[in-house]
Amino acid sequence: MDNTNLNPKSKKELQASFEIQARHNLYISPEFPFLHCLGVWNFISAFTYTINGQEDKGPQPFGVLHLYWDKEGQDNVLKPDGTPHLPGVWKTKWYEPGETVQAVTYLERYGITAEGKKKVEKIFTDIRNKEMLRQFEMQSRPGQQKKNVIIN
Repeated sequence: MDNTNLNPKSKKELQASFEIQARHNLYISPEFPFLHCLGVWNFISAFTYTINGQEDKGPQPFGVLHLYWDKEGQDNVLKPDGTPHLPGVWKTKWYEPGETVQAVTYLERYGITAEGKKKVEKIFTDIRNKEMLRQFEMQSRPGQQKKNVIIN
């Protein structure tokens, strides 16, 4: 049995449950309301499955879930005064194994060029590197208590 032989109803139910889990994990994060403002417009998750008794074949591709920001999208959320919520909504699309994911980007709308994007990335990389060096120096000093520091 492979993904193509899966009962269509079961496949839709699995996709819906994966989508709910992905949305929930995104929505409970404290940075969620600001992600689209920071240029984070895409979340992509690939899913696989293994058939009992056929583990030697390894994981088989199930599909790819693409959670993306649609700037023009509108949801049904209303403010307390009855006016529509701000435009924009997180949408999803499923890709079958082998399909190419089409990432969403709005950089051209904000007037940032490829060169500008590289400059912004360099600034953030420099800031991150300086912070890592500072933390390393603090932990290298004699008498300093060792802390587990994780920097993404």
